[in-house]
Amino acid sequence: MEKSAVSEEELAVKQREPQSVQERICDSLLEVIEGHGMAGWMGRDVSVVVQRVYCLHVQEPSDQHLLKHSVPERESIQHRNRLCLLVQDVHGLFSEVALHTLSSDDSLQQYINKWEGRCCVLRGMRVLQRVTRARSAELFSLIDSLWPPVVPLRDHGETQSRREDRAKLPVPSFCYLLSGQRGKDSVDELLHPTPGLYLPAVVHTLREILQHVPHGHHCSFTATVIYKRLQSSSPKQSEFWLFVTDPSLQREEREEGEEWSRTLGVCVNSCVLHLPVLQALSTSSICRLTFKDAVREHRMIQCMERSVLQLDTQASVPSLATEGPPLPPARLDQLGPTTAANSLCTLQGVVIGVDEDTAYSWPVCNLCGYDRLQASHGQRQTFFCSLCNSMVDNPTVNMQLEVFLRCTSFTQCTVKIKLQQDTIKSVLNTSASGSEGYAVENVLGKELGPLAAYVRVVTRKPALWVALEEINLSKGYSNEAPQVRPHPQK
Repeated sequence: MEKSAVSEEELAVKQREPQSVQERICDSLLEVIEGHGMAGWMGRDVSVVVQRVYCLHVQEPSDQHLLKHSVPERESIQHRNRLCLLVQDVHGLFSEVALHTLSSDDSLQQYINKWEGRCCVLRGMRVLQRVTRARSAELFSLIDSLWPPVVPLRDHGETQSRREDRAKLPVPSFCYLLSGQRGKDSVDELLHPTPGLYLPAVVHTLREILQHVPHGHHCSFTATVIYKRLQSSSPKQSEFWLFVTDPSLQREEREEGEEWSRTLGVCVNSCVLHLPVLQALSTSSICRLTFKDAVREHRMIQCMERSVLQLDTQASVPSLATEGPPLPPARLDQLGPTTAANSLCTLQGVVIGVDEDTAYSWPVCNLCGYDRLQASHGQRQTFFCSLCNSMVDNPTVNMQLEVFLRCTSFTQCTVKIKLQQDTIKSVLNTSASGSEGYAVENVLGKELGPLAAYVRVVTRKPALWVALEEINLSKGYSNEAPQVRPHPQK
């Protein structure tokens, strides 16, 4: 009796003691989530594999506007990006874990190096909600790219599914959103991991993506940005375009039936950009980026919420050189019948017309280039620059000029191009000038090119018509200077 009483007492003490680490860790997200408490906190730790690390924009609460008057404006726009993990357990279930917000000093790369591909344990997680494909299409698009698993999954009876049946496993139809506790270490790397479940992003060439990746599927690649089309001077906006290329697209030879372009447009939409990438895109120089988990679309690639853009810092990549000889010119496709809108091309042609309705000129400051000069009262042709805070006696005159070209590479088409300042000045400097100014007749017949251009519009009905805009490729490429030559008269 006494021995039995002691055993019961020891058992009671053992039940009151904290469980050991191994006893508390579960390998099933579903089991732990279904057993969470009334407040939504998971009572047990769970082991998972971190498939991806990325950032999402913080969604402000609906009543946030009521507090905005008490928060300084600078503070209200900081810490807007939340660190997130996409995790998977050995049974195949995915969860997205929202952790702390990243400050401007935080580097996403350090968290990728720390956690991605590692077996970790989630501690003290809170269950936010259960989502389905209909409610979070972009999240499930990423999950689909990680399916089927590369190793047999374990069912909840502790047996493993047969390897030959992995491809037949149904794609996950739901996912849980979890949140870590603020100020606490919610993710720890396991000392004795179970390897094999991690499916890393495979970096392909752009040519391989165009040839083999179906529309709507995820892809990863490294490419050089040769042209940026921003809505403002800064890439801090919801959507903008990057035009990229790599050696696989610059090869001269093409196999029969291939119609890929030498450059490819990348739409960056709702994607979190971190400081190193923002700084690189804010300059006019070339930069080489790695795009991870982007989506292949028709004639373009889209970077969405969970895509990650990183600077490619490999010292062996020649396009990273910021000093030294320029890189070879990036070859663009000739303007032709297959040219599509929102693409880049090169062209040569003879000026056969001028759009006089869109032609105009305006003064800019000859010191800073600021174009909002104020005319000084009482002084003719004198302006005041509010940016330089000085008088401008000899302002630089900028001009806008759009001309119609007859192109040898695309004769059955009306081609209209908006010229850049240097080309306009070259056209006008080679024209006859005098006290009467520049006459349209003196511009006609001038041969332009080669010009690099962005294709704004392609209209095929009722007639073939293309609207272009002359561009400069990013600094670092030895762009050929546009040539202006009088066209020989017959």
